[in-house]
Amino acid sequence: MALEYTDKSLAIDPDRLPTLFNRALILEELGLVIQAKQAWEEYLKRDSTSEWSAEAGKRLDALEQNKTQSRTPPEIIGDFWAAFDAGD
Repeated sequence: MALEYTDKSLAIDPDRLPTLFNRALILEELGLVIQAKQAWEEYLKRDSTSEWSAEAGKRLDALEQNKTQSRTPPEIIGDFWAAFDAGD
């Protein structure tokens, strides 16, 4: 629901920085890493000097660092079935 509202707001004013920032936060919270990364990059294209841009940069860096730790859906399913078979 929150993502829908930010998208509607951006349809009205695509340059509204607080909405761009919040959209990236929402995507990150939803676990949509690729979309969150793109949203942070988009935010940083428009704001590269404020304190908020520093926070956006930190969040983007964190997503980049976790990229190598991410598992694919088949890996997650495989781990699930292994744990299930082991009674965990």
